Formats: sequence, structure tokens, C-alpha cells
Amino acid sequence: YVQRKHWNVGFLRYFEWKQLPNFLLATPILVWSVVGALLWIERSWKRCLQDELATRTQDTVASFPKSMLVGLQLSCTWVVTSLRQQGDPFSNDLAALAKSNNNEPDYDDATIQELLMGPTLLPQYAILAVSALLCFTTAHVQISTRLICSTCPALYWTWASFFCKVQQQCQDETGTIQTLFNQHAPSAILWYCSLYAVLGIVMHPNWLPWT
Repeated sequence: YVQRKHWNVGFLRYFEWKQLPNFLLATPILVWSVVGALLWIERSWKRCLQDELATRTQDTVASFPKSMLVGLQLSCTWVVTSLRQQGDPFSNDLAALAKSNNNEPDYDDATIQELLMGPTLLPQYAILAVSALLCFTTAHVQISTRLICSTCPALYWTWASFFCKVQQQCQDETGTIQTLFNQHAPSAILWYCSLYAVLGIVMHPNWLPWT
């Protein structure tokens, strides 16, 4: 009640023309958050599809994409499998990746990308997606950058996945979203972070909106 009355916080209450600059300020982080969530979903779906196809007979595979019932079953299987695979996201391979020597990495880039979008990281990418949705629809949209950057490590894992120098055939196998952003994403990320840091030093101390 207090936030709604005094701060104009509420569903779509911030959708006003005068708030357009704040929406523009938040757009890069919101876009990257959506990209990260969609990329995880795409990777997870492909893993489930490959596992499902591997368990079916050749005759069933021939008619597999044509059946709506099978599609519904696969969707349910994907949801259940994703929920069952949850655990400590920093165990096993991901922990070894974090501790690996930068000069002598234990993993190739394709494996690193797969670990950064691993099935056990569903909670982190879910938090990223929900945070972006709430910031866009309900909260003051200008808090998106500081909220998401300070609470959602999945954003940084998404960025890191685009810096992996994967062979062309590996890029083709990662999926349409990854392939779409692979060419320009690293430069865009570096430019955004650099401009945000430099301009923020000037704007924020002068009470300009830069959060």
C-alpha cells in the first residue's frame, strides 16, 4: 500500500511516456536477462529431446515430430526432468571449472558453455527471468541494472558463454539463440560495461539517473 500510494509501484503503473528514458536505461540488462533465460531453456530442451530420441525405436522416431500427443508428453518429460536434476549448482564439474587454472584449462570452450547452461542451474536462471519480469512490469524499471547485476549470477554466466571461442561446428550445435548472438555479443557486452562504468562515474555523483 505504501509503495503503491507514495512511490507509484504496481503492475504497469510505470508505463508512462515520461518514464521512457528509464526504460531505455534498463533495456540492455532486461534484454540480456531474457536472452539468458531463453538460452537456458533452449539448451535444456535440446538435451531432453536428444535423450528422448535416444530411447525410442527407429520406427517411433520416424513419426516422432508428427504426433501432438508425443509433443505434449515430451513437454511434460522436459519439465519433470528439469526439476529432478536440481542440486548444488557448484558441485562436481562446475566447481572444478571455477578452480581450473586459467593458463591450463581443463575444459574446452564447448564444455564450458554447456556447464554454464547446465541442468542444475535452473533456479538461477529462473530467478534471472522472474527478476527481469518484475522489474519491467511492476517495479521502478530503473532499478533493473543494480537489482539484476547484484543478485543474479546467471547474467554473468550468460555473458561468459558468449566469450567461449567455440569451433564453427560447435556453434551450429548450440542452438539458434546462441548462434544469433555469437558474432556481435562479446563486443556489445564489453562496450556496454565500459560505457556504463565510465558514464556512471560522471552521472551518478551529479544526481542523474544512473543506477
